[in-house]
Amino acid sequence: MRFFFQFLITFSFSIQIMPIENNIDEVNLGYFHGGRTSILYRAYLYKEFKKENLNVVFISKNLHSNTWHNFSHENLSGISARATGLELVDLLLSKKVELATIGETAFIKKCSDGVPIVAIAELGFDHPKTSGHGIALSKKIKDNKKIQLENIVWGTRRSSGGDDIFLKEFLLSKNINLEKVKIISNISDDQIEKKFVSGEITGAYLHLRNLRSLEKKGIVKLYSKLNWVNPELSHALLVTTKENLLKRQNVYMKFLNAYKRQIQSENSLPVSKKIKDNKKILYGKVDPFEIKANYKGMDLPNYREIPSVRIHLEKESQELLFKHKEIKTKINLERCIDNSLLQKNK
Repeated sequence: MRFFFQFLITFSFSIQIMPIENNIDEVNLGYFHGGRTSILYRAYLYKEFKKENLNVVFISKNLHSNTWHNFSHENLSGISARATGLELVDLLLSKKVELATIGETAFIKKCSDGVPIVAIAELGFDHPKTSGHGIALSKKIKDNKKIQLENIVWGTRRSSGGDDIFLKEFLLSKNINLEKVKIISNISDDQIEKKFVSGEITGAYLHLRNLRSLEKKGIVKLYSKLNWVNPELSHALLVTTKENLLKRQNVYMKFLNAYKRQIQSENSLPVSKKIKDNKKILYGKVDPFEIKANYKGMDLPNYREIPSVRIHLEKESQELLFKHKEIKTKINLERCIDNSLLQKNK
């Protein structure tokens, strides 16, 4: 009798879920975990993708690792899912993922190289009034007024090159000759603190969480938040290939529906609910990031409720990349942007 009832329970449950399972679409997402992208992971945690009958698989690799794997069921940390945008585009082209999250620099570099990618949505961006990046100096430097910026050994985090450009633009804004400045580029996230402590670097262009952590430890001090160029130039994009877009429009519309719902949900929260609570558990997982920081006039990235790709930001970014010889030529970026899915589903 016990086996009969077990059969009935199993059979009735399968009847309830079969219509949903038959319509589930799997989407492999090439992902880097950071302030500009983590809303997608929160959408996964809050089951927004599931509401669209999507099974989104987050594919990336840890810092210092060459192994790609599924991060969907992990508690992500500061070294988790740290693939660069350039690596994620290569993964996209290999067809191991069909969507990818990349920064503006990787996007423009790949478009400039003729790679057939297309941006279908904007992810997080720095708000002009509360940018989440800035210049940090070693706490060992006592007097800001006597600082000679050209004598500082500068560092930038591992990236697709955008951090270097923002640092160089800061130095140019201070009339510093770049040829006389030493910059150590592409420092791994877990090495920034060590290099400040050792004195190998005495200044850096940092992201908010890194800067805040080091300042609270008494290692660095905030010198200037990002205000010497348009802070919105620091943003991320959701990209796919043109081939995928033709074949999977309906699936990507579902993905964007879930993304937009998560944006609307977070934007509607009171500030007190947006601050990280390390004890808060979501579906057995620790919420990976706070949504709002409110640190010395700096904050985490913002998200627009209709997150269409803004062509003027891409053009501004392209100008900086060309100026600093990160790309050889400027192209018509409209051919790498497609906002049609968001326009169809406002």
